Amino acid sequence: IERNSQKFNIPSHPNKTEKTFVSYPIKSAENQSSGDRGKYDLYLYPLGDDEFNTHILRAHPTKGMASNDSFDAILIIIVKMRFKFHTNNHNTIKSSLANIDAAIRNKFNQKFYAVSPQSNIKQCLLHFFPRYLVTNYSGDAELNGDMGISNKAQYDTAVEGIVKKYGFHFDVETVASGTSEWDENWIENLVGDTNDLKIKIDATIAARFSRFFANMVGIQNNKEEETNSYLPIAHKLIPDAQISKVFP
Repeated sequence: IERNSQKFNIPSHPNKTEKTFVSYPIKSAENQSSGDRGKYDLYLYPLGDDEFNTHILRAHPTKGMASNDSFDAILIIIVKMRFKFHTNNHNTIKSSLANIDAAIRNKFNQKFYAVSPQSNIKQCLLHFFPRYLVTNYSGDAELNGDMGISNKAQYDTAVEGIVKKYGFHFDVETVASGTSEWDENWIENLVGDTNDLKIKIDATIAARFSRFFANMVGIQNNKEEETNSYLPIAHKLIPDAQISKVFP
């Protein structure tokens, strides 16, 4: 593969006439479960010695560059959330999701990697990708233009199409006040559905949401920094994986 002045290699796909590991994973598993609530999709990709791998993935905003070698694989963990906000205000929705996303990525990404003694994977980075689908129609002009729509009915149709095609793992409802908690009896879904979350919107939503996100990937409260917490995830696609910290 050539990118600007860089040249790097990744393994060839078995069906190399039609596919490459640039866009197709080595292994994948959707709708996986672990822990009390964990639900996610997994995609394992090989990595080459490109700039994204050797510099960006190994960089930390406060700790500098990781001392370990570049990664030779990356395990993508996708959690798909369907949001119902208590308001249709576009700026509130946009800023809330931006804060939540930043908190999740800062808390979980560039933190852990897997080693597989029985395979060619020496260092596989665990990388979390939260996905957000908002059911509220804000009427924002830029949003309308990006989606090619002009009204709520068209927006609702687009949302329904995404759910039908890709599904989702968690329903999240925001409230203006009250307690942030897993809701076992959200009336819009089956009573007892453990994948329903109600969370209030305020200045601390980002910090609080990262704790709930840990539950979404099967991790118990206050166990996010323990390497063993990530074994059930890695073992889905790398059965003999051992977990280490990128920055010990």
